[in-house]
Amino acid sequence: MQAQFNSIMQTQFESIRNLFGVQPGDYLVSLTDTPHEVLENPGASGSILFLTENKRCIMKTVQKKEKALLTELFQEYYNNLVQNPKTLLPKYFDCYPCKNRKITLSVMNNIFPTSIQLHQKFDLKGSTYKRKVSKKETSKKSPTYKDLDFMKKHPEGIFLENKTYDTLFETMEKDCKLLESFKIIDYSLLLGVYFVRSDSTALDRNDANDFPSGATLAWTKNGDRLALYMGIIDILQKYDAKKKMEHCLKSVITDGKAVSVQNPKIYSERFLEFIKTKVFKKINTS
Repeated sequence: MQAQFNSIMQTQFESIRNLFGVQPGDYLVSLTDTPHEVLENPGASGSILFLTENKRCIMKTVQKKEKALLTELFQEYYNNLVQNPKTLLPKYFDCYPCKNRKITLSVMNNIFPTSIQLHQKFDLKGSTYKRKVSKKETSKKSPTYKDLDFMKKHPEGIFLENKTYDTLFETMEKDCKLLESFKIIDYSLLLGVYFVRSDSTALDRNDANDFPSGATLAWTKNGDRLALYMGIIDILQKYDAKKKMEHCLKSVITDGKAVSVQNPKIYSERFLEFIKTKVFKKINTS
């Protein structure tokens, strides 16, 4: 029996694809070309991730409550995309419940480039409790590191031009304000790092336009140039009774402020503070 998928809000999602210049033909090819590559999911959600054949889109299984939340927040989410074009939130291109199977697939943009191999990937929540990559994950060809790993690998942080830094956090604050308004937590910043010095054509790459679309130029403390790719992911988890209980239980065994699960306001504030002060810093031009 073949799976039958139908969009939950065809017209609304089509408007998002139009907003970001996704051509109908290209989108159809993304969905129908096979095989799709199954991606490793470093999170604890149990969702399955697929990379489309042309590597432009990510397909992810979502739970019933996540589908309901996406429907609930859609209008405000869409308004944010229009008013905040540099948003780091996922660009949801559609959401498809399967008629004859109990799964729903969301389709979103792939924030990572496909023409260069990233050297590091991080999933950052702003939490320190058990936010360290497992031995199993580190044995993989391209592991996704976590908050404590970032602080070890980049103890001085990553440096951005002042204007880039200010623009980034103006955008992130708007994104987090929207998520907080819908009582959403557990999201993270997915950050890909490309070390320019290892590129044989590095001398010819002097600005973001010399890299695949979406690059943000940055530097290490030692002055090594980096190209960054980033986005906020996993935005469909609400602070419900189950999450409140999880926070209470974990707070018994460790510092309550350190655990990942927090109420939406505290989660947002901690997330932004960590990214602002531990991950990114302004270049000192004085």
